[in-house]
Amino acid sequence: MTLGTLFLVRLLTSVHCVAMCGGINLAQSSVSVRSGRRIRSANLQYNAGRLLSYTLMGGIVGVLGSVLRISTAVQAAIQIIAAVFMLLMALNLLEPGGPRGMLPTLPGGLRARLMGKARNSSLWIGLLNGLMPCGPLQVMQLYALSAGSWTMGALSMAIFCLGTIPLMLGMGLVSGKLNRRFARPMRMASGVLVLVMGMAMLTRGLSLSGVQFSPTAQNITADAAVPKSTVQTVHSELEWRGYPDIMVKAGLPVRWVIHAAEGRITGCNNEMVIPALNLRVPLQEGDNVVEFTAAEPGIIPYTCWMGMLHGSITVEE
Repeated sequence: MTLGTLFLVRLLTSVHCVAMCGGINLAQSSVSVRSGRRIRSANLQYNAGRLLSYTLMGGIVGVLGSVLRISTAVQAAIQIIAAVFMLLMALNLLEPGGPRGMLPTLPGGLRARLMGKARNSSLWIGLLNGLMPCGPLQVMQLYALSAGSWTMGALSMAIFCLGTIPLMLGMGLVSGKLNRRFARPMRMASGVLVLVMGMAMLTRGLSLSGVQFSPTAQNITADAAVPKSTVQTVHSELEWRGYPDIMVKAGLPVRWVIHAAEGRITGCNNEMVIPALNLRVPLQEGDNVVEFTAAEPGIIPYTCWMGMLHGSITVEE
């Protein structure tokens, strides 16, 4: 995704932040009113703290990404764990008091100390928002990790946070005028949205683990291999909206040439992950060559590095 697209997506999905952090936002606004501080100043401090925390975390994670390369298995595990947290949060929104005990919380003593600081400055609570066990935030940290640089990691996380500020700031400023009768419908709608996002994230995590959810190559057209002596050659065209499906023979080396025309490489399809073959294949414009040998017949699913785009390799006898 471009940074502009990232901001737009986060702006449109910032209702999740209301579901996750809305209570914190309203609580610090209430504390501000009781302590005699101006609610506008408190909300500006709170959101400034969030922006600073997200930006610093993005920079740190981006630096780690420049020296470390997380494996596909670890990336899949992080997304699955994040998805489980989101599903628990959704159930708690849909049924208050439900799986609350299964969600991580701060120790009582630490929480009391932090709330004490919040009475003097909402900036502390905003800074701590960067440590929330939030599914979309963890996925965004993966995005920053993949950026592989301090600048892009910090910038992507800052843009991510900026997309949430209009709704969060607006909710904080008008919190004293909110009608209670809208609380339950908003909570239910937020719960459904978080549930859908959690299921989508779970699907992506399982895709990175090699579990296929998209239609297999049995009911779609696949690019077939052309035998040349002892090597099978397959030619495919890369489309920005998805990956090609191919058909090969078992036991013979495969030389798969994927041609990416100008403008076809995006932030999502620029790296293929084939878990069953233990392959991660970065793609660039022009011809990209992938070489492997499939030992047994069957269908091998593969995906992009985010688990969003899918393709399949049908292996015949």
